[in-house]
Amino acid sequence: MIDRPDPSIAPEYYRYYINLVPEPHLLSALEAHSRRFLEYLTSRQLHELDFRYAPGKWALRQVVQHIVDTERIFAYRAMCISRGDQTALPGFDENAYADHDHTARNTLEELTMEFQAIRLSTILLLKKMDNMAIDRMGSANGLAVSPRIIGWMIAGHGEHHLRVLQDRYTVGT
Repeated sequence: MIDRPDPSIAPEYYRYYINLVPEPHLLSALEAHSRRFLEYLTSRQLHELDFRYAPGKWALRQVVQHIVDTERIFAYRAMCISRGDQTALPGFDENAYADHDHTARNTLEELTMEFQAIRLSTILLLKKMDNMAIDRMGSANGLAVSPRIIGWMIAGHGEHHLRVLQDRYTVGT
């Protein structure tokens, strides 16, 4: 079981996201979030994928791609750090990624499959880390983090965006 990280060593920015996760253990949190997120996605209609709740905001399909992109990047960071790589890992510009994604060509099924694939990959990656690897410290985006902290950030980031989707991306409200 991968318990919550010690809040005193988690970067302040991460704490907001970590605190959004209701489950007490990381792998169960990722699995539970997957179920909730997929339930939300599969209840959407094709025409809703391009819905934006306000001008200049991402379309629903872009939010889904953002969740996938962010999880992919964070999982890579966790893998590098867990393996003892001391390279300072760079940040990324989420808006630049969104500007250059190709989600307009993706069906709801493809977006759902990609989310499921990256989430399964993340769970399998974290599951095989021993105590030393999960708590090994490294640097990502200028912050000192461990795979444990990153894993909880992934769960909280997904939870944050699911709440935004449920609150603001319901067509007709």
